Amino acid sequence: EEAIQGGGAHYAESLPIEYQPSDAYQDLFRSALQTSAARIARAVGAVTETLLAEHQDRPGRGPDSRPVLVSLARAGTPVGVLMRRWAQHAHGVDLPHYAISIVRGRGIDTAALRWLARHHDPVDVVFVDGWTGKGAITRELAAAIEEFEASEAAGGVRGFDPRIAVLADPGGCVATYGTRDDFLIPSACLNSTVSGLVSRTVLRADLVRP
Repeated sequence: EEAIQGGGAHYAESLPIEYQPSDAYQDLFRSALQTSAARIARAVGAVTETLLAEHQDRPGRGPDSRPVLVSLARAGTPVGVLMRRWAQHAHGVDLPHYAISIVRGRGIDTAALRWLARHHDPVDVVFVDGWTGKGAITRELAAAIEEFEASEAAGGVRGFDPRIAVLADPGGCVATYGTRDDFLIPSACLNSTVSGLVSRTVLRADLVRP
């Protein structure tokens, strides 16, 4: 941690020790969920309904067009799951949902973006995150998408919208959100349990191919 703060290391290169949540920790999660479940449900419904309405209003989108949810791992992953469930519950619409890695200072997983572009129209892709703080990831995503589309211009891969839909926007950084209240979102407590058993994005040359 000292090396990361001092600039001598990067958080995506340091694998933390992962612990199975203790009974007391799980009780804390369940208590937080009981306290905020209704609030979260309202925010999930609000952001999903806003997203669906915005998508239909976009030029060139037909009545059968569906947004493709792409969560920013890891905070966005459970939020994307809940939004997908809301769309299915309220409208009988099955939205595709994926999660993608983005790393502060290193950019976005470009291999994943290319895969998305092969399987979906980039115009339909909506990036999803859990909440906003100071807007660091919002800026990181915008810069990463711009750099990616410039590098892929010869292949004609264009149309990704860097705007993010979030469950909670206390930072006032985005236009599509479920609430601007600042409160504990229980999934934030679970770390590795809800994000593929590793609580942070890993980007290390000896573990991950280019």
